[in-house]
Amino acid sequence: MAETLISPGVLARENDFSQVTQQPVTVGAAIVGPTVKGPVNIPTIVTSYSDFVSKFGSSFVSGGDTYSYLTSIAAYNYFLAGGETMLVARVTNGTYTAATASINSLGANLTGSSPEAPSFVLETLSKGTIMNSTSTEASGVLPSGSADNIRWEIATASTSSGTFSLLVRRGDDSINNKIILETWNNLSLDPKQPNYIAKVIGDQVQNYNSSTNQVEVSGSFPNASRYVRVKSVNLPTPDYFDNTGTAKAIFKPSIPVVGSGSVGGASGSLGAGARFYDQISSANTQGMAGSDYTSMMNLLANKDDYQYNVLVTPGLYRADYGTQVALGITNTIERGDAIYVADMVAFGQSITAITTQAGGVDNSYVATYWPWVQISDPDLGKLVWVPASIVIPAVYAYNDRVGAEWFAPAGINRGGLGTVIRA
Repeated sequence: MAETLISPGVLARENDFSQVTQQPVTVGAAIVGPTVKGPVNIPTIVTSYSDFVSKFGSSFVSGGDTYSYLTSIAAYNYFLAGGETMLVARVTNGTYTAATASINSLGANLTGSSPEAPSFVLETLSKGTIMNSTSTEASGVLPSGSADNIRWEIATASTSSGTFSLLVRRGDDSINNKIILETWNNLSLDPKQPNYIAKVIGDQVQNYNSSTNQVEVSGSFPNASRYVRVKSVNLPTPDYFDNTGTAKAIFKPSIPVVGSGSVGGASGSLGAGARFYDQISSANTQGMAGSDYTSMMNLLANKDDYQYNVLVTPGLYRADYGTQVALGITNTIERGDAIYVADMVAFGQSITAITTQAGGVDNSYVATYWPWVQISDPDLGKLVWVPASIVIPAVYAYNDRVGAEWFAPAGINRGGLGTVIRA
């Protein structure tokens, strides 16, 4: 800490915050479940439904039909009811990786690599094959481009200044109708400059370590982009200018070429044969197994890093996914600062089945509601059956906002709410 006397009676004190630790993430509701896209096993804050769609997607095609994950429907109703923040932990079945793009340079670098050596490589923050837009451009359009993936463009580049601009565009746009998601101007490959591309866009990678039950971060600079990070800078240009202020000829070939391209190489597909809505069964909950939820339920038990009021895991229910539901209950009890809204039975079960399951749970940190409700899928516009845990966070959010006795989000078949059972 440094002190500077500015004038009599005026003292400027400099406080060093470099060692202040990051505060816990605080949100209203936390949800664990599959999504169309987004980071895997990395709890992420969303602040609106449009923010959710941007990061995690909405509907998708499987087996020739279109579906939405229960996670998306829950997020929609939560924000519709006045919820302000939600923590989303995406789970997957199998291995999912990111898509990448190598941006070509003007020529060879110092070590004599081929003229096609990339200036730098981008990597998507979202994982899964849905991110792949790789295809041959036809009439300014990428056939594999979609609203869920991206393409990139080097809009300008100057060898005299050593700077360039990068656009992140939506995958399904065209050269004549660009949908620009992000614009990054005045970027540099010089690691000594404040506009160094990795420093501006970010290069950090987050990975969940199951052995330590923590999200580990590698890389030097926090991610500022919502869509990509800089995976590598292959042709850095340290001290791009000589002492006269002239660009060094040896670095000029490192500057990226003006042009556009796609991203590809991602793995991890939304599972074929997945069962949705009222068809969820003991062995197939939206293409997931119960064990796919375990890691994120354990991670969200850490109240030092994650603070929330309500936890939901739509798609899991106690009758067939007892291990995971028991884990959610145990973790919530140990936290002592939240409530777990857990479903008890699959669709179409009897009152005897639900009371039997609910009778096996008796503590103040879990609540269950029954029966399933019929609600409008916000992205498909059709009525679907969903477990009660989908709408309860919305109920809580609305009650917190206006103090109402009861609220049903738009589209609920109120006549089908029936009995409410609380454990």
